[in-house]
Amino acid sequence: LREQLARQSPTPEIISISDTMNEVVRLIERVAPSEASVLITGESGTGKELVAHAIHRLSNRADASFIDLNCAAFQESLLESELFGYEAGAFSGAKGRKLGLIELADGGTLFLDEVTELPTQLQAKLLRAIETRTFYRVGGVRKVEVNVRIVAATNRNLDTVVGDGTFRSDLLYRINGFQISLTPLRERPEDIEPLAQHLLHQLSAARPIELSPEALQALRAYGWPGNVRQLRNCLERAVLLSNDGRITLHDLPPEVARPTIMPAPVMLAQQGGSNASAGADSSAGQNSYPSTASPASLREVERQQILAALEQTNWHRAKTAEILGISPSTLYRRLRDYDLDRRN
Repeated sequence: LREQLARQSPTPEIISISDTMNEVVRLIERVAPSEASVLITGESGTGKELVAHAIHRLSNRADASFIDLNCAAFQESLLESELFGYEAGAFSGAKGRKLGLIELADGGTLFLDEVTELPTQLQAKLLRAIETRTFYRVGGVRKVEVNVRIVAATNRNLDTVVGDGTFRSDLLYRINGFQISLTPLRERPEDIEPLAQHLLHQLSAARPIELSPEALQALRAYGWPGNVRQLRNCLERAVLLSNDGRITLHDLPPEVARPTIMPAPVMLAQQGGSNASAGADSSAGQNSYPSTASPASLREVERQQILAALEQTNWHRAKTAEILGISPSTLYRRLRDYDLDRRN
């Protein structure tokens, strides 16, 4: 039955019953058949990559390649050759030609995750490639033509990254042909139960696992700063600790079993559109979050959230990044930005 329902749904990747996510599904179905560039915004862990996959699968390019690149996962010196490829002899160790990801995506979709982390120099080259549909490999002298649809994602505030000069406004206009904003999990608590059941089915397909009423209530009450990614990590731990096919309150992480009020995570303010503020008045148990704030206060709230997560993990950076639902490289940049490189 589950598989039959999945086949009937145009977006089986997206598990939800909330109105805000139903609207996201509607937007995906509307934009997918077009050739418009799509920018997906939302906090880390809200499922931006799943949306990108759904757009590709429902598009006219579904039979071609879907290539993804996390723009925060590579050093600047490696990112250009990873994206655009290189010719033999372009640099020391380049013994042969390598095709870049944009070339491998020819005829299909290129998904640029954390696109606002692109270095400024590469932003200019990417803008040129999108506008002309041509580019040069590193060390190359011949133009390469490509036909690629760009789908990008970010967890950053667009006004902030454009305003402080870290992201080019002209590139933003190019990749933001159609924007889809994902609501954080705390603003759609009705989705927690179906998501938890779906994740438990994935994590324990061999033996059915059920949630006790107390455990389910704790999941609903928690604020989920890491969103669906954090929910999955929480349930994966609980499955390992559970007995007799039942997850109890004692199997949940302490911060979930005994929730505390935490500041909203990385992306507090979304840009424009009806999805941006949808669900802002929803309640998530005993946790409450500001729906609007000035850029200065947003930065302070983000800094305090990172600091709280660092203290919770005894300043273990990998665990802190996991709790916050961001990559380690993004966390390191935030630590430098907020002068949190070392413990005081």
